[in-house]
Amino acid sequence: MKIYRIKQPEQDPSLPPEVALVHVAPELPYDDVGPFCEGLARVREPGRMAAGRWGYAGSDGRLLLPLVYDDASDFQNGLAVVRRGKKSFFIDTTGVQRSPDFDEADAFREGLAAVRQEYDWGFFTPGGEIKRTEYKEIFGFSEGLAAVTDETGWSYLDASLRVALRTPYDDVWSFCEGLAMVEKAGRVGFIDKNGFAVVAPRYDDAAGFSGGLAAVARGQGADKRWGYIDRNGGEVIPLVFSEAGPFCGERAAVRQGEMFGHIDRDGRFVTPAEYDFAGDFSEGLAVVAEKGRGFGYVDADGVERVSLEYREARPFREGLAWVRRRSGWGLLKRI
Repeated sequence: MKIYRIKQPEQDPSLPPEVALVHVAPELPYDDVGPFCEGLARVREPGRMAAGRWGYAGSDGRLLLPLVYDDASDFQNGLAVVRRGKKSFFIDTTGVQRSPDFDEADAFREGLAAVRQEYDWGFFTPGGEIKRTEYKEIFGFSEGLAAVTDETGWSYLDASLRVALRTPYDDVWSFCEGLAMVEKAGRVGFIDKNGFAVVAPRYDDAAGFSGGLAAVARGQGADKRWGYIDRNGGEVIPLVFSEAGPFCGERAAVRQGEMFGHIDRDGRFVTPAEYDFAGDFSEGLAVVAEKGRGFGYVDADGVERVSLEYREARPFREGLAWVRRRSGWGLLKRI
């Protein structure tokens, strides 16, 4: 493994050790890449763009599992969903197939993976068992509950696959921090695990809770404005943003007009809204981009910790982040 030290921004020449970075094996010829999960990252073969096949690379960026899959997901519980042709199945970290073929398969969530064979939905276990159900559609578990639907509407199952909660809503989402987003007649709100509407459906759009706050919006199209509510439904950050991401730690990425930045829990900009892109924080750093400069990273104080010198950059995961400088992808690693 060859290591190259990277140049830090001139205005901040002395990074503290916990955010010091190096390049690891730069310029690997992949067309696309995914985050590291359990030591492996999805990578797509070069030259064929969306038609390219996927494999998996190790923490030095080198290919470990061959580029033979039409689609691939991140590893969880030692298994990943991959697709060849119209069939999906699970492989282990050595590439061995560990499940039957499925027509649809989701990643493992809390020890179970939602799967479909023909018209039959069920849950696949890491031990290879398929727990079949009679529902028209099922979603993965989150906080001990899984959303399912049949002719009676939407319900939630518990870990024993018994109905724990029936709902009257047109659509439902997974629970996040004890609350789930629901939709009724085109409006969205939030319920608790007893089915009580903590936030009655009154917003035009919303996202799940993260860090005790949820992004909500009113309006349509260019007039849509986003802000944040707390767990009691109080609008704690006004609905003034054109886009709003989840709070990751103490920061959230937002768009104001045409420019992006990061705000704190009081709605004040920490990273100024001067960037053409700002991503969510991950492991203390967030991707930002500016036309004419490129992609780089800022810290939670909005300081540019990695110069905006890349053609593309991805969030940190397991201490590693993919960056593209020219035609290929390299890795940044914390040291």
